[in-house]
Amino acid sequence: MASGLRAIDEVVEFLNFQSGDRLGHALALGLNIDKIAIQKRYMIFSSLHDYIDDITWMYQLIHIYDPGNFKLLNFLKTEFETRKLELFSGVTDVKFDFFDYVDSLNLRGDYPPYYSSAKFNNVDYVSYEQIKNMCDVNLNSGNPKHKKSFLNVIARELYFEYHYNKLLKKRGEKVVNIEMCDLYLESLKRCQEIMIMKIHTRKIFIEANPTSNKKISSISRYIDLPFLKLNQFGLTPIRDDKKLSFHIPLSINTDDSSIFQTNLQNEYSIVIAALIQEGYDSEEVYRYLEYLRESSMHQTFI
Repeated sequence: MASGLRAIDEVVEFLNFQSGDRLGHALALGLNIDKIAIQKRYMIFSSLHDYIDDITWMYQLIHIYDPGNFKLLNFLKTEFETRKLELFSGVTDVKFDFFDYVDSLNLRGDYPPYYSSAKFNNVDYVSYEQIKNMCDVNLNSGNPKHKKSFLNVIARELYFEYHYNKLLKKRGEKVVNIEMCDLYLESLKRCQEIMIMKIHTRKIFIEANPTSNKKISSISRYIDLPFLKLNQFGLTPIRDDKKLSFHIPLSINTDDSSIFQTNLQNEYSIVIAALIQEGYDSEEVYRYLEYLRESSMHQTFI
């Protein structure tokens, strides 16, 4: 879940997503974290490098959007320091602290070969602007966090190590099994909330693909797909539904119809059947699907 949320954020940040841009699947935005944790028996199975990247990314996201949440921030920073030597000891000579590593994550949208160039060795505020113009789209300079991170020499060294240090790559591929503590789950839920708000604020569209989403995820029921957590426009909440204060625009899609043996009519039928079987009012369900159909027309590539 953490890697999934981070991947969504990297797409948004590194590709400079704006109003009207489309984001495919985005399952991690709407899956129930508590249910996923139960399915995983409260264990994290991850490569060591991905786990450290996820922890660092969660810290940065919470620090930006919820800076007063010291309980979670202190936990995430401490967890990084606990795992740092396990990944980096003996495989790199770069001396860095936690915030250098945070900065290095903001460079991941850049073109790696540039970092082996001599002109990247000594960069100041003036030459940064020159390099930015020269490199054009190969630097993620449109991101407001990029300039500060790029001017951090140690962050640039860490970025280079991430791509070109073979010993570090091999060490980072080690699979770790870590028990999910309460603070980790709380951090994950907070990051999911922040990402949902971020997608909503930027008016980014979500492509929901019921058949393929169910097949590639660990859920067993269509009703548990993320679309309902992200958009309930016109539906009266039932049972323990959490009433949404806003609705992320989304469309129903087939993904790859030939691979998943489906068509658009079938995808809409799946959504209707899942909602009605769950107990939603049928008239509201049909109005909801008509709303999604109209929303889809605004997102079409045609």
